[in-house]
Amino acid sequence: MKVKNRHCLFIIFYLVALVTLSSNLRADDYGYLYIEVDPPDSQIQIDENLKRAQKQQPRPIQSRQLLDEVPTVSDPVPLIRPAIEGDDQISVRTTADFAVGNRIRVLQQARAGSPRRYSDHTVIRIGKVNLIPTLFIRPSLADGFQVGRRGEVSDPGTARVFKIQPPSKGRVIAVPVVPPANLVGGAKAASSRLVRDVRSGENELYVTSIQGFDTGDIITVKQEIGTNVFIEKPLPEIESVTELGNKIILKEPVRNSYLLRDGKVTIYHSLKIEWRVDFPKESHILIQEIDHTGFSLSLLKDAQPGDLELFVSSTFELGRGDVISVEEGVKREDPLPEIESVSYQINKITLKYPLKDAYAKGKAKLFRIKISEIAEVQEPQLVQSSRGEKQTRLILKDSLRRSFSNTAQVYRLSKITISKSFYLPEQRVALIQAGEVTKFPRLSLKRGRGSITILSDPANAVIKIEPQFTDTSTELEKLATPPVLLIRDAQEGNNHLILKTIRIFEIGDKIWVQSRGSDGLVEVRSDHKVTGIESVPDKLLPPVLVTTQANKDSTQLLVSSDATLFAGDQVILQRQGEDGQISGQTNHEIVQTEIIEDGLQVTITPAISNQIQAESASIQVKPGFMKALTVSPALSDTFLVGSSEVQLKPYLTPTTIRDIPAGEYQLKIDTGKYMIEETPVTIEVDVEAQVKEFEILQHITEDLLTALRQKGIQWSSNLKVKTVTPSDHWSVEDLDNGRDYSLHRLGDDKIRVSPITVLVGQTTFVNRNLRVDQIAPIIHKFEINDRLTTTKSPRIKLTFSVTDTSGVYQMAISNTGEFEEWQPYTPTLEWQVGSAPGTKKIHAKFKDRAGNESPVEVRKIDLNSPLSMAYIPATKIPFMMGDENGAPDEKPEHLVTLSSYYIDQYEVTNAEYKDFVDATDHLPPSHWDGLQSPKGMAKFPVTNVSWEDANAYAKWVGKRLPTEAEWERAALGESSGMKIRPKWAWGNRWNGLITNLVSIETGKGLAPVDRFPNGRTQNGIYNMCGNAWEWVSDWYDPNYYAKSGISSNPEGPSESTGLKVVRGGIAVGEDGSMTAITNREKASAEIGYLGIGFRCVRSIE
Repeated sequence: MKVKNRHCLFIIFYLVALVTLSSNLRADDYGYLYIEVDPPDSQIQIDENLKRAQKQQPRPIQSRQLLDEVPTVSDPVPLIRPAIEGDDQISVRTTADFAVGNRIRVLQQARAGSPRRYSDHTVIRIGKVNLIPTLFIRPSLADGFQVGRRGEVSDPGTARVFKIQPPSKGRVIAVPVVPPANLVGGAKAASSRLVRDVRSGENELYVTSIQGFDTGDIITVKQEIGTNVFIEKPLPEIESVTELGNKIILKEPVRNSYLLRDGKVTIYHSLKIEWRVDFPKESHILIQEIDHTGFSLSLLKDAQPGDLELFVSSTFELGRGDVISVEEGVKREDPLPEIESVSYQINKITLKYPLKDAYAKGKAKLFRIKISEIAEVQEPQLVQSSRGEKQTRLILKDSLRRSFSNTAQVYRLSKITISKSFYLPEQRVALIQAGEVTKFPRLSLKRGRGSITILSDPANAVIKIEPQFTDTSTELEKLATPPVLLIRDAQEGNNHLILKTIRIFEIGDKIWVQSRGSDGLVEVRSDHKVTGIESVPDKLLPPVLVTTQANKDSTQLLVSSDATLFAGDQVILQRQGEDGQISGQTNHEIVQTEIIEDGLQVTITPAISNQIQAESASIQVKPGFMKALTVSPALSDTFLVGSSEVQLKPYLTPTTIRDIPAGEYQLKIDTGKYMIEETPVTIEVDVEAQVKEFEILQHITEDLLTALRQKGIQWSSNLKVKTVTPSDHWSVEDLDNGRDYSLHRLGDDKIRVSPITVLVGQTTFVNRNLRVDQIAPIIHKFEINDRLTTTKSPRIKLTFSVTDTSGVYQMAISNTGEFEEWQPYTPTLEWQVGSAPGTKKIHAKFKDRAGNESPVEVRKIDLNSPLSMAYIPATKIPFMMGDENGAPDEKPEHLVTLSSYYIDQYEVTNAEYKDFVDATDHLPPSHWDGLQSPKGMAKFPVTNVSWEDANAYAKWVGKRLPTEAEWERAALGESSGMKIRPKWAWGNRWNGLITNLVSIETGKGLAPVDRFPNGRTQNGIYNMCGNAWEWVSDWYDPNYYAKSGISSNPEGPSESTGLKVVRGGIAVGEDGSMTAITNREKASAEIGYLGIGFRCVRSIE
């Protein structure tokens, strides 16, 4: 039904569900509301007055969606085996378009004698049963489904399966329907304002206008005073109306006075309907009048019950959403139909809901709604007509904007309230008619907002309300005074404090006695109360030596910076003779003390009368009586001069954080070692049993109190329970300790209890005393590489989960167990262990802001070398590279240091290089048969590859070619390379049986890379002397050794020479000797040689 009203909500109706009614619901009594809300667990309440009027109440019901309401998102596939009710799997032609989690529908078309059936499910697994594609579903099938003769999608006897959009999560609620009432005598839209005061007993009203008011009219006189509304009762009747002065004369004088200074007074009409009791106070109504005067249409074809399509004489003035009246004689379709669509070319209208009655061609007429308006009832009155008939007069909150004839009908609208704790409630009104489904637009509740006011002790705290809000200490409005220094030591057990000044203290003040560390932070703090101010004898202090010369009439003396002298002290200045005895003394008073670079500068009065030499005089404080604070309880620690002070506790001014979303919060208040943290806890309990206790008895059961104690929440027995949201949310005030708690329902078996709750439009007060944190951080998790036990990289990831009441502040990590420094705490850390393979230990400990340290915890991980690679450690001392007795380009010998690295144990093979060629489309060596390496040579070293080819392969596998220095260091094995260096990889004695000679040009003599195990280095590297020659990364320069000198991680010449260094093969020298480890060869970087291969290295970060 279309409702037009500028000041009211649009109510949108359209059918969304086939409603499955239970046996006690009759379609004549109920309409149905389909509603979606966010959050989905919001409470929906529908007009409590309906329950009283209809003796029924709204109730949620189960609904099934219309087939046409659920969009399909895939082409259907046929069922290929019949399925019976209760099956949890279905056999289909193909599962290619389905995925786990899909929402599907199984649909069987209607056939003779059987209706259309469907069943909706979620796919939980996809597989094959007896080689047939199968969907495993949840829930089980609600009906049986058949397969036709052809078993195809086009076969009407075969059930189809297709994906659908997930069904909406709306709720359908059966709502009692109030039948419409007929208007009696019409309704006028006139309204006017009072312009002159009217006293009690007077019957003349002077108004702004008399238009629309006539003799005999019953009118409403309403005055608004603030938020209150007052209406004259009984409603006055007009005796006469006078245009002169716009005066209305009443039959009876008014009983109340109406003074304009109190608020505006409005005069308007009420309306009268047939006698009804189901239009209560504050209900909303819809007044509709059908146009029977001009516009009407005829039926061109008989209409039967259940028809949706009507053929009419004209569709020119009709449109989608129009509400019409279908009438034949005294018969009229009820409720009024709404047009779903219009076919203008064939004069056909399609209704949103099917007809209930039959209507004949030529006899039935169609009329459109003339006018409609929504109004709110202030209150109803039962009246009698002049003929004694019972009628109901509806006093409206405001005047109507339109006038209605006596043919209009009045419909009762349902008031719908959606609410949820911490959200602002929403209200809507809707016309719900018998047998129809009304759908609301989706409603999203807005989060309500409130405030929280916090008082903390100590006051200089940082307040954190998680998860959303933080207030820093700079924003707190606290009244505090500076601390006052102790000028005499205060021993444990003492109850007297001698201070620099006691003027700011009064008996009854609460104070802290505290000492600070070298970092300026409070280390020890003790709470006390001032119980008195007394004079106490001062003990004799040792004299303080004057350290520099002071001239006559000077008022400033310099003493040691640790001297205990303060302004106001009465002192004696003592001069010493050459024999060390006192030669004279004078009395003075200290006016000021100031610490400067050279010591403590003391200003005295009167000035000195004679010059004083350095270290020839001293200052002695006169013994006597000093004012002291008497405190209770006695000191539990010793507080020393220089590091101790007395702080007057701040007056606590509330800190208010305003305009935050209502909800339950975790509260943290902390100032260094002082900390309090409160988080919501969940209690398992029978919630329904507790609801009765909360809402009827306003009582907390002993079972709930016990469960709370087990969670660390101690409640007294003096509790006050309030209901925030019925059956869902309650607040509890512990009257003994002045603390509030929120109890929130979580289903039927859990309640969440939150110490900090912010309610909509309210201020929550929190008053907390902080405690000193004396508990070390607790380590819940300390993992390496997400709990892996091995790694191939020394760079690892550490993960921590550590908690502490005052906050985890710092951590210390070590590979040895000896900790060098603290660093800020972080839950993840990139860390590096030693690069040598083996078991690695990582030690960790944590510290909070109070200085409490956790025990050291140790985790282990095994560092392994990458597959088929050898670890070469960093050189602790340089190794000797080159050979003074070798070829000219091997000279001179020079010292080199290298970082650690890994090097391949074997030369790269043909098989490994083929993987590279296949993956990257890189050109294979020219002697290969296409993409195939020589037959039977898969484990032979790949050769005939240029330096560029070798470098490209190394990058592809995440490695690189070795530098010449790295290659030679690896060939030395475990030798240091200084005094003892093997000539060949296996030692100093030639053995032709454990190696081979290969020609660079022809490659003749190549062998598999693992052929000569006895020729390995001591750390297991094959063919460092023998088999294929090997590319290294350096450019070749015969004089490079002479240029490099002592070097670290050398990379060879910086500029191209066109030739690259080749190492590792063995050749016969001109004198018939065999070349050694240090032998250097060269080759063009752009050419492949049948005798040159390569191996790779991997850097260690």
